[in-house]
Amino acid sequence: MCSSDLDNRTVGKLLKAFIEDIDPQPSAEIEICRPIVIRLLDHNRPVPVDSRHHPATVSQHPTPPEISRRLAELKDGFLKLAAETDRNKAGLQFESFLNRLFELFDLKPQKPFKIIGEQIDGSFDLDHEIYLLELKWENHRLCEAPLLTFRGKIEGKATLTRGVFVAVNGITTEAQDAITRGKQASFFVVDGHDLLTILSEAMSLPEFLRRRVRFLAQEGRVCVPFFELTEAD
Repeated sequence: MCSSDLDNRTVGKLLKAFIEDIDPQPSAEIEICRPIVIRLLDHNRPVPVDSRHHPATVSQHPTPPEISRRLAELKDGFLKLAAETDRNKAGLQFESFLNRLFELFDLKPQKPFKIIGEQIDGSFDLDHEIYLLELKWENHRLCEAPLLTFRGKIEGKATLTRGVFVAVNGITTEAQDAITRGKQASFFVVDGHDLLTILSEAMSLPEFLRRRVRFLAQEGRVCVPFFELTEAD
């Protein structure tokens, strides 16, 4: 074990203990810290810093001013959702937030809809392929149950149907194993760190999704740290 790995794990444990010891009420600062803790504890590579201060992670294609302005508004809205004390209200507003983000990049999002026996949180169109959406904003990493349910929804559709599971605070290592064991991966997970990085203009949403689809197709990986996407340049 190298010293940097030990440092990451130690910092992650300390930050996790700090979060658990302070006021349990939701806040923007706490919700931003949770994905960082997860990456510190789960990955051997350093956690990437904010793309605004790390030129290596910034997209080579400049963002048009109007999109930059709207991304800044969405980022502000995301942080306000993190601070919302009524989590049911925040969950409903999170659906609207993601729809606006997908609309901004012309991904033709569809709002939540019901079919017999199940609820679909939405869908979008990427390069003429339809992806189903599932959204969860819990204050902890998700276990396998909701992910297996989502996989079942996808498997009940057309053979080539794929999905995106937005879990703001990520999923457990056990859940990653459970949803890929003995099965072809049919969806990938997007967490809060990914969203904040996109909102900070490190990479456009369509480009982020295309790179995640490539990892899913080539390696069957449902979780990929953002820094690995930028290293693919």
